[in-house]
Amino acid sequence: TFGANGIRLADLGANVRIGTALAASDNSILVVGHTQATGVTDVRVVRFAPNGATSANFAIIDYASPADRAYGGVVQPDGKILVVGEANGDLAMARLIPDGTPDVKLPA
Repeated sequence: TFGANGIRLADLGANVRIGTALAASDNSILVVGHTQATGVTDVRVVRFAPNGATSANFAIIDYASPADRAYGGVVQPDGKILVVGEANGDLAMARLIPDGTPDVKLPA
């Protein structure tokens, strides 16, 4: 079963904003959004396993700006995760491999 009675809460700190939730091919759920701490906003991707267990630090994306935000994403057919948002008003994209590690082979 998923969490307790089908519900799972995850404490990500203060000022959490959710952009989207994605279904992965391994039946996990990826929640894409951003959190703010000490005046800096960073993108977060949280992974919920099929049983509801969380990996709250699955991916933290820092576009090197004080105002990083995520609004959406998609799980690609190869399992890689594309996250889209903004950094100081500019379009920002990141691609992660299925374990949450940045895909450093993303073409320029």
